[in-house]
Amino acid sequence: MRNLIILLCFGICSSLFAQAKAETVLETTTAWNGTSYKIPDDPSVLVLKIKIPAKDTLAWHQHPYFNVGYLLKGELKVETQKGETLLMKAGESLVELNEQWHRGINVGEEDIEIVVFYLKDKDTPITILQ
Repeated sequence: MRNLIILLCFGICSSLFAQAKAETVLETTTAWNGTSYKIPDDPSVLVLKIKIPAKDTLAWHQHPYFNVGYLLKGELKVETQKGETLLMKAGESLVELNEQWHRGINVGEEDIEIVVFYLKDKDTPITILQ
């Protein structure tokens, strides 16, 4: 009887989870411009949902450690002081640059919403302004 219950549960559970689908959004070993990224020795995780108003430009800044962003809404242009650029649209993601000055520009007509996942060291800020 116990085996029958386990089999029934397995059948119901496998039917439920058979509906789930996974889509790879990003897999990479480098930041968006091909440079390497840094991971702290003892990282903690911080997740932020960031809103950038339409036509706004962020200050030049850099990040000491690995972070990845997923753009929920809007169009974001990322540029470095070296002149490299990346244009992101909703549904796209990127691994941000470490220890390189860059900024984001909302090039669209609507506010941007981006979720950013940071691996951070407890004693280091996630962003350093120029």
